[in-house]
Amino acid sequence: MSLAAICPSVSAVLEARRPSTAVKDEVYAEYGIAAGQRHRYRIDHLVPLELDGSNSIRNLWPQPIGASEAKDRLEDTLHSMVCAGRITLAGAQYAIRTNWVRASTAAIATSPASSAARRTAA
Repeated sequence: MSLAAICPSVSAVLEARRPSTAVKDEVYAEYGIAAGQRHRYRIDHLVPLELDGSNSIRNLWPQPIGASEAKDRLEDTLHSMVCAGRITLAGAQYAIRTNWVRASTAAIATSPASSAARRTAA
């Protein structure tokens, strides 16, 4: 996929690729999460559609609701960085796929807002 498909914003074609209810049910079953516990999770893309992720079962996981906002912010940040040419698409995919919590900390530390705050404090 080209950067034109994901930059500057995610196209309607990508948004239409969201997983179906049947696929989500398959992911819950794959992780052994009972129907009565599913309200605690949302099915998320490990590598998000915004970074050319897929709806493959291998790229979907039940994410605890409490962690979803932090990962969503990281996805938005990495997407912006890719579109601005500050990181490659492959680099962003690798960062989020291998350890999204560490990638989140690194992205926050290198964000323009963080840099401005450091300059102000100095």
